[in-house]
Parts: sequence; structure tokens; C-alpha cells
Amino acid sequence: LLGSEIYKNYDTKCDIWSAGVVVYILLGGLPPFSFGPGKHKNIHSLYKEIIFGTIDLDDSIWEIVSKEAKAMIKGIMTRDPCSRWSAKDVIECKWMNTSETER
Repeated sequence: LLGSEIYKNYDTKCDIWSAGVVVYILLGGLPPFSFGPGKHKNIHSLYKEIIFGTIDLDDSIWEIVSKEAKAMIKGIMTRDPCSRWSAKDVIECKWMNTSETER
């Protein structure tokens, strides 16, 4: 659950990133970055993707996920910690405040 700022200062934005990875896995069924056959051949290439890669929410698996949920994932998995959503932003986002029947 490494944040994109792994080599810089740790703060609460790292925790937000980690929560984003968990939400990504729960809603998408797969981790946003992975290591193993057909993926990264070494840990350094995995770290490079975490730091410089993109979050893919366009795969067919994401078709059933609401645009509000995807917006939250994009907000909490933003590379730049200064632009990443805060816990307050997450709590106030539309997806967190939509009832299950509205999803």
C-alpha cells in the first residue's frame, strides 16, 4: 500500500492513498499495481509504476462501478499529495453520501 510519495515525507495523505488502494481492490477486484507473472519483473519496476504510473478505471470491470465511486478513487489516488483528497474531502464526497438505493 505504498503511496506515490514513498521516497518523500510521510503524512496523512499517505494513509489516504493506502485507503484508495483498498477501495480500488474492493470495487475493482484487483490491485491497481501488482507484482508477478505477466506484470512487473522486479520490485523496482513496481515502485516505478506506483510513483509514475496511471490508475486505470477504464477497463470493462469498472463499467458497473458508479462515476461517483470512480471520482473518489481518482481523488484519493492522485499522485501529488498536495492535490490528493483529504479525509474531509472523502467524507464529504458524493459517493460517501449516496444511499445504497441511489447507487
